[in-house]
Amino acid sequence: MKKSSLLSMVAAITIFAVACSQPMGPSPDAVEPDVRNASRSPNLTSQSVSADNPAASAAWYTVDLLAGRQGVRVGEVAVRIKGDELWVTYTTGDGWQLSDINLWVGDDLSDMPQAGNSGNPLLRRFPHRAGGIEETAYTITVCLAKLGDDLCGKIFKVAAHAEVEKPRGRGAARQREDAWADGERISELGRGLSATYFAFQFECVEYAIGDIGPAGGEVFYRSMEALRVEGWYPWGGYGYEVGEAAQGWGIGEGAANTAAIVAAYGDAEPYEGRSDYAAKVADDLIVEHNGRTYEDWFLPSAGEVKTYLYNLHYDKLGTEIYLPWFWTSTESTSFWPSPISCCWETYPDECDFCDAERSPEYFAYAFDVEYPGVVSWFKYSRWAMASLLAVRTFSPCDEARVVAVP
Repeated sequence: MKKSSLLSMVAAITIFAVACSQPMGPSPDAVEPDVRNASRSPNLTSQSVSADNPAASAAWYTVDLLAGRQGVRVGEVAVRIKGDELWVTYTTGDGWQLSDINLWVGDDLSDMPQAGNSGNPLLRRFPHRAGGIEETAYTITVCLAKLGDDLCGKIFKVAAHAEVEKPRGRGAARQREDAWADGERISELGRGLSATYFAFQFECVEYAIGDIGPAGGEVFYRSMEALRVEGWYPWGGYGYEVGEAAQGWGIGEGAANTAAIVAAYGDAEPYEGRSDYAAKVADDLIVEHNGRTYEDWFLPSAGEVKTYLYNLHYDKLGTEIYLPWFWTSTESTSFWPSPISCCWETYPDECDFCDAERSPEYFAYAFDVEYPGVVSWFKYSRWAMASLLAVRTFSPCDEARVVAVP
């Protein structure tokens, strides 16, 4: 199914995303950490993260990559969050190349594969490995979901090992060394360089009602944001019933309603054969914002639209600006001869007084603000045209970053 595209008003860049099912590959980022200027100790880029600066979640946390008995700096290891993945990028400089990589990430060192009871890391059992690289930059991705459900504030350890090599000169064998990301010792490996790990902490952005969300929408409820979609659209399917699966009213039910409508209607709604019916427009939406792509939008339920209007526009609409009727994904279960306006605040118990007058038409709910302080809803005819919101639910890690452990 082809998706429509909506570009955010802020500057956007194209990104390359590595799926969780493809955890390894040469570094796809256009901008890599600068191995020439990194310090000897762990450091964080100087960008700050706030709701006003969500792009800063792309900041790298970097440590030196040290090789050989003397701990010669040959590059660095950088960590960042990108989408639903943790990216660990190795880079080398000064003629050094990456040959093999072994990586472990976890919150408990006792879970790291070890050689017997020695405490020495067992590299061949590390979960993330790559060989025969012969590159100066390489990225391994780790699905955040595999690290746990609630990552905010949690501390993780990273044991990042690499075999590096560089040419010695004409006719001489290449110099090969074991290298580890700088940090605390795991255990001694003979009398030479110790295996080491470094730690980082997940720091998540908290959003308030009215903030700009991760995808550029208006945050209207906890971890939900909404975008107004330009244009007017039908709900579609006049005379058809989607059924109970599309009749959810409450917050958190819009996504299921939308999925049910799209599953029932497919590429075109069954009344006029239009492909731009409201649920499909929201479901097909692609938004690029701050270098990331968001495709998880849906047509909100009646409760979600009502909450959006109350929390963001309750006190001003009808005076300062005009808002149209907004479709919801909530299908009406009654047959009305015509849409009847019901004032949510004034007559909440009298909105179904016409149910006795049956007609063979199904309706869908729509909302607006008639004047400041009153949100109204219609059981609106599905062939009518109305505006729509696209809504998505986000997690705190949508705008998380990795920082040094305090």
